[in-house]
Amino acid sequence: MSLSISSSDIASIQARPDAFVRVYANLGADPAATVLAALPGAFASLSVEGCAAVFACLAAYNFTQVPAASGAPATVSSIDATFQQLMTASALDSSGLCKLTAWLSLLPSPRIIPPENGSKPTVHFLVWSAGSPLGTAGVYSQLVLSNVFTSAYLLLDPTYAVVASVPFGNGFPAAAQSVAQNLASLLQSPLAMQNVALLNPGGSPDPTALISALTGAQLGPQYLSADPVLGSDAWDSHIANTFLGMGTETLTSG
Repeated sequence: MSLSISSSDIASIQARPDAFVRVYANLGADPAATVLAALPGAFASLSVEGCAAVFACLAAYNFTQVPAASGAPATVSSIDATFQQLMTASALDSSGLCKLTAWLSLLPSPRIIPPENGSKPTVHFLVWSAGSPLGTAGVYSQLVLSNVFTSAYLLLDPTYAVVASVPFGNGFPAAAQSVAQNLASLLQSPLAMQNVALLNPGGSPDPTALISALTGAQLGPQYLSADPVLGSDAWDSHIANTFLGMGTETLTSG
C-alpha cells in the first residue's frame, strides 16, 4: 500500500489551505492507520500527530510536481513567504518546502507548535550548512518531530518525499542540547534502511544521495548551520510566531 494525494486535492488546498484537514480526513475512517499501513514496521508506534505530519510532507512534495499557476512567482523568499505564495510558487527551496510542511502539519495538530514543552509533540527545523555530506550548494532544511515515537525522532524531508524514524541511543537525546543537535548527533551512527521510507518511490528528484547520507553515518552536529537568522533555532521561532499570528482569513485564502 502507498500514500497518494490527487491533483484535485492539491488544487483544493491551494484554494483554501485549511482544506488539507479535510483531505487528510478523507484517507479513511482512521487516517493515521492509513498512513501507518503505508510505512515500514519501524514506524508502527508513530503518533497521530506524526502521521498527519507524514501526509503533510507528501502534500508539500506534491506541490512541486504540478504545473505552476499562470503568473505565479518563479521563486519566493522562504522566510517571508505567505501560505499562498508557498503553494503557488513555480519553485521552492528546501526551506520553503519545510515551512509549507510545518504549516500544513499544524492545521490538524496545532499543539505541535514550537517551543518544546515536556512530552508535547513538537515540530522543529533542522538546517544543514553548505558543504555538508548532503552535497547541496547552499543550506539545506529538513524537519524533525519530537515526542511522536516512544524512543525516536521523526525526520521529514519534503524535497525528496522521504521520512525516517531515528532511534535514540549512544547517550542521545541529551537534555542540554536542542532537538536539532540531538538529531544530528544520532545521525553520526548508521540508520538502518528499514527506518527510512520513500513516500513517492521512483519520483524526482533522486533521493539516493540523501539516503546514503542517512544510512552511512555521514552527518553530525558539526554540519548544522549556526546562522542566527536562517538556522534551526531561528526557523523554530519563525514558525511559532507566524502560525500564532494566522487568522481564519489567512488559512482560508492564503
